Formats: sequence, C-alpha cells, structure tokens
Amino acid sequence: MDGSQVMHYVAWEVLCRPKNCGGSGIQSALARIGLLREKFAWNLLEESNSLLNRNFLAKYGDRWWNKEEFKGGSPSWKIITSGWKALKKFVRWKVVDGSNINVLKDAWILDKSLLKWPTFVGIFDDENLALNFFIED
Repeated sequence: MDGSQVMHYVAWEVLCRPKNCGGSGIQSALARIGLLREKFAWNLLEESNSLLNRNFLAKYGDRWWNKEEFKGGSPSWKIITSGWKALKKFVRWKVVDGSNINVLKDAWILDKSLLKWPTFVGIFDDENLALNFFIED
C-alpha cells in the first residue's frame, strides 16, 4: 500500500445498532418517524391553543379525528392525519358529560362506530344523537 487513507463503507443497519452490539449507536430517523407523527396528532388533540393547532382546527374543523378518509390538505396535515391513523387504535374516549360524543358515528366503545357493527336493530331516526341524551344526573 502507498500509505493513503481508505474509506470503508458500513451498512446503515450496522451503524444504527447499539454500541455494545458493534454499532455506532446512531438513531435512525426512519424508525422514529411513526412516533413523531403520532406525537404531532396527540399534540393537536391536547394543546389546541397553540398557533399551529388553531390554524389546523380553523381549516379542517374541530372534529377532524372523526373523519373516515383524509383527502387533500397540506403536507403537514397529511403527516398529522397519518399519525392519527396509527394513534387512534390506542386512544379511548373520556366520557364526561357525553355532549361531544355521537352515539352512532363515533368509535367510543371499541374500535368501530355503532353504525358499522352488524345488528338486527333498526336505525335511529336521529343519527346525530349525542351520548348526553342517555345520561341522567
């Protein structure tokens, strides 16, 4: 050899391993992107007074989580909605007075709305019935 330095290529998976397993301990952004998207969606639910959240809520509505299909919107809105799709499997309603929960259209019991469950019961006349109609005191 002539004494010049040589560059050795290493696979990205090897670099992302912990140091005690022979890697460099580098965090992969691709492995964490789902968590970041879910965090953005959670912040939209929890911190509705931030400037970004007020703009999103004004543009897409305050019941954005209830929409079945998210079409259109800005790239940042698409990131939040993709995070919500993964997050909604784990989020459950906190029933306080029931005024914000639509009995038939919201998934407030398990993973589907009551309209999507197979039943032998007829449909209610009022499909916009809130849960507080059934709560007394």
